[in-house]
Amino acid sequence: MHWSVRIAALASLVLLPAVVRGDEQLDAYFQTLAFERYEAEQAAQEITLTSACADASCGAAACGDAAGSTCCGPCYTGDYSNKCSYLYDCLPPREPCSVCPPCEPSGPDRCCCTRLGWNLWQTAPAWTFRAGAVFIQRERPKLTPLFVDGPATSVLLDANSFGFPWQAGFDGGFIRTFAGGNHAIEGRYFGVNDWNSRQTFTAPATFNLNTASLIPFTPGAPTPVALNYNSNLNSSEVNWRCRQNYWLDWLAGVRWVQVDESLRMDTNAGGPAAGYFNTRNNLYGAQGGFDIRALGFSCPWFLGGTAKAGIYGNSASSNSALSAPGNPALDAHAQRGVVAFVGELNFRGGYRFNEHVAVHGGYQILWIENAAMAPDQVPVTNFATHNGINANGDPLYLGALTGVDVTW
Repeated sequence: MHWSVRIAALASLVLLPAVVRGDEQLDAYFQTLAFERYEAEQAAQEITLTSACADASCGAAACGDAAGSTCCGPCYTGDYSNKCSYLYDCLPPREPCSVCPPCEPSGPDRCCCTRLGWNLWQTAPAWTFRAGAVFIQRERPKLTPLFVDGPATSVLLDANSFGFPWQAGFDGGFIRTFAGGNHAIEGRYFGVNDWNSRQTFTAPATFNLNTASLIPFTPGAPTPVALNYNSNLNSSEVNWRCRQNYWLDWLAGVRWVQVDESLRMDTNAGGPAAGYFNTRNNLYGAQGGFDIRALGFSCPWFLGGTAKAGIYGNSASSNSALSAPGNPALDAHAQRGVVAFVGELNFRGGYRFNEHVAVHGGYQILWIENAAMAPDQVPVTNFATHNGINANGDPLYLGALTGVDVTW
C-alpha cells in the first residue's frame, strides 16, 4: 500500500543527507552570505570602528577576551594573530563568552556575539514555541465488504465508499536550544478529532451483515440502512536534535500515536436494529530522522523539511455489539499487540519578521502500518465466540499546517 509515499520517504531518508554532507562548498557559500548581510547591517547603522579596538591584542583593556567583554567580544586566533574580530565591529557580545563553545565551522566564537545575519540557530541559549493548526484529510479505507445481499453473491456496501473531508486540529510544540546551538530538545503535539463520514443505502428484502458468521436481516421489503464512521488521530513526541552543519540536524526520540475509530449501523428490519464496531490503537515507539534546511541562512525567508520513521508496539483493541428484533444482544471483544510502523514527512516554509516572531506554513504526510481500523473488524468479528480482531490496517493522512513561532 502507498508505494509512491514509501518511495518518496526512502529517497528522502537515503539521498538528501548524503547530498548535504557532501556539499561543504555550499556550507561555506551560505556562511559568506551571512557575513555579508551582517556587514551591510552594521554599515546601515553607521557604526564607527575605532583603531584602538580593531588593532588591540586579546586581553588588552580596549578589547579583552574575558567573559562579558563589552568591546570586541571574543578574539580571533591563527591568521588574525590573536587580534579582536574586525567583523564584529566592537559590539557587545550577545551572551557571556564563557558559556559558548566554538561554533561550527572552526573559528572564532561567533555564537557569543551579535547575531550573524538571520542565523538564529547560532545564538544560544533560546526557546522557541510554536502554535498553529493542521488541516488533514484521512485517506479512504481499503476495500472491505460490509453488507451483502441475501444469497451473499453481491456486495451492497463496501468500506471504501466512506470518504473523509478535510478536518482542522491543533498543532503546537517547543524547541529548547542549548549553549552553542549544536544540540536541542523539541516536543510536538498535534491532534485531529471527529473526522466523520456517513453512508446510506437501500437494502433488499433480505440482506446480511458480513461478519465471520453472516448475520441475516429480513425486513420483508427494501429498507434504508444508515452508517456513521468516526475517526480520531492524536500524536505526541519528544526528540533530541544534533546539528550536523548549516543544512542538517539529526533527530532521535520517542513518540506516542493514538487512533480511535467507530463505525455505527442503524436500520429498521421488523423493528429498530443497531450495531457498532469500535477500535483503539495506542502506539508507543522510538523514531529517528533528520531536519534539512534549504533557505534561511542569511535572509528572513526560510524553507526546509523533516523526515521521521520509527518502529512501534501497538496495543490494538476492538469492541463490537449488535442488537436486532427477536434476537439476543450480541457482543465481541478482542485485544492484540502488534509491531507497527509510523512514518512522517513534512515540508515547511515561512517568513521571520525579526529575532522573535515568524510565521510558517507547509504540508504533512503521515502513514501508519498495522493498526486496527473500524471497518476491518466487520469480516473478522465472530459474535458466536465473542472475539475477532484485524490489526493490519494502514491509514494515510495528508494535509496542510500553519502557525506562528515565538523565539527568545
